[in-house]
Amino acid sequence: GRDGLAVLDWSQRKVAGAMRFAGNEVVTTYRWVKDDKLLIYNGEVFGWRDQPASYGELFIANADGSDFKPIYGYRVGGQQTGSRIPKASSTYGWGAFVSDLQAEPDHILIASYPWSGGPGTSTPTAYRVDLRTAVLSKVLKAPLTNAAFLATRDGEIRFATGVDQNDNERIYEFQANSS
Repeated sequence: GRDGLAVLDWSQRKVAGAMRFAGNEVVTTYRWVKDDKLLIYNGEVFGWRDQPASYGELFIANADGSDFKPIYGYRVGGQQTGSRIPKASSTYGWGAFVSDLQAEPDHILIASYPWSGGPGTSTPTAYRVDLRTAVLSKVLKAPLTNAAFLATRDGEIRFATGVDQNDNERIYEFQANSS
């Protein structure tokens, strides 16, 4: 009665790995982000709802099911004292995949939509996420609410699209970094 995610090794015709949440949580969707890693979106099932409720968390797992952990959301991180080393921290928002950062095996690019604005009314920020530590590094903030970022596979954000306060569609182009 609960949904999970299984990865099949087709050549050997067997399950190579499986991921499942505890309690009422289920896998709502996933995507391959590296050769051996999956980005997993979760949701919570409530008896009175047709669809699982998502709180915007993102999880990562190896294809064999190992190292299954949150990399974005309110359950990430912990307390940090007496260190200048960046540590993963909780984020209260909805996460969305932007780029797999093909040249960086341990990072992806996501958009973070803060809960404070509510669905469809928050201004997102793009972050580079370290898949090993779940540390977020800010890349840039969108120029309008509810924007979507378009980036190259190497993570260069080229466009942000969205609708302004007057319900007009807007496309913003970011100039390529010159060196």
